Amino acid sequence: MKKMTNYRVIIACLVCMLLIAACTSSGDVSPQRQQQQQQQGSWLVQGQWRGQPQDPRQVQETREKIIAARSLMQPGDVNDIGYIWMMPRADTLQDLMRRLQDWPQTQALIDILGYADHRLSGHNSEGVLQECFAVMNRIGLQLGLEVGAVKEWGIDAEGTFNAQKPNWDRFIRLGANIGGIVMDEPLVAVMNSRQFSHLESYEERFEFAVEETAEFIRMVRESYPTWFVADIEVYPHFDADFVIQWIDALEARLIEKGVRGQDFFRMDVDWNAMPRQTVAEWEHGWREIKRIEDHCRSIGLPFSQIYWAADAGASARIRSNPARWLDGIMRMGEAYEDAGGMPEQFVIQTWIEEYPPSTLPETEEFSFTHSVLEFNRRFIPPR
Repeated sequence: MKKMTNYRVIIACLVCMLLIAACTSSGDVSPQRQQQQQQQGSWLVQGQWRGQPQDPRQVQETREKIIAARSLMQPGDVNDIGYIWMMPRADTLQDLMRRLQDWPQTQALIDILGYADHRLSGHNSEGVLQECFAVMNRIGLQLGLEVGAVKEWGIDAEGTFNAQKPNWDRFIRLGANIGGIVMDEPLVAVMNSRQFSHLESYEERFEFAVEETAEFIRMVRESYPTWFVADIEVYPHFDADFVIQWIDALEARLIEKGVRGQDFFRMDVDWNAMPRQTVAEWEHGWREIKRIEDHCRSIGLPFSQIYWAADAGASARIRSNPARWLDGIMRMGEAYEDAGGMPEQFVIQTWIEEYPPSTLPETEEFSFTHSVLEFNRRFIPPR
């Protein structure tokens, strides 16, 4: 009986200690910490990053500076950014360059053939790359590279740049006519990755992303002055206000550094993740993307849109049907057109492994090159 009583005393003491700790942790939070917690909660709401309140006068002053700086940018100072990009599966380059007869209309249509730089290396030997770059030069296609700027594997601009530059120089040595680069979602990397958890607040993360991305652009401009440079960011993971604040902050920081601004801004829309339980929800999402486009146009920044079958990226069942690729990009094209969207640059891109299953020939109904032709026929205005 005495032993049982001792156990009860011990348990009672532990409960009291836990209650005291709970009360202390909730009651001793400083006003500064409480304010920080409230601010943190306003940044990330139900899985979506939200734009933050700003001083309207300061916003207007910043945008006037951006417009003035961008009005001095001469398009001819860098390579042509391209009106239509084709970015097929990573393993397709050799097949495309050895079977020119199977996609003559698509060749004539597109300006830039794009690949992620590391995937281009991973799927092709130096001999194959040299052969393919020679063919691209002969038919007048520029190479566009999708690269990292701030990533989990390169957590600042210098580290990421230095890790990739040897590969870019190797492509040049092998004969590549590189038009420029697009940065693969640096803001996503910084806001989401645990690699940046040393930055205590979301505001610090945002400012870090701005600074390191601007520095990366400076390094690229310095080493490759004729290359175009642009950023890719996402929707709906970021809301429209968040994306617009990012665009303005990055452009403003480039001005402060004395660096040429972006040559365009590209949106990656995961429309499969957009709310669509009602028609109103679905249409609202596309109007938000159009608002980003309108903002870019208002500051003189060309707007680029990726078109892809987002539902196929989320479902193996959908990928089992080759027709769903074309259905997906046509659905996206129609939805954005209905919202009044009209990008200055169209990008047909897949990063889904082995999908669509065929790239050639362009006469095959569900091949990737055929989807480019069909999308162009339906949605892309003549030049």
